[in-house]
Amino acid sequence: MIISLWVLSFHEYARRDFEDYDLMLVEKVLKILDYFNKEKVVRAVLLLLQSLSSSKKALEIISDLSTLELIEKLQQRHWVDKDI
Repeated sequence: MIISLWVLSFHEYARRDFEDYDLMLVEKVLKILDYFNKEKVVRAVLLLLQSLSSSKKALEIISDLSTLELIEKLQQRHWVDKDI
């Protein structure tokens, strides 16, 4: 599912849904990131967030949801994949 959202994040018509506070797509994705520790899931969510970072409105949502704290928490973990 996360990979599908990542692919959709590159398309303008779908980006509007990520920018909608009522749909809470970004919030749900961040909950997945917080809950799952599999490197593939973490990598996919980080790619999705990176793709959304080109949108100012999506960046506001990401900022409002304290994503930086979550990423700092993830940085404290030992990852096999150094790119994470």
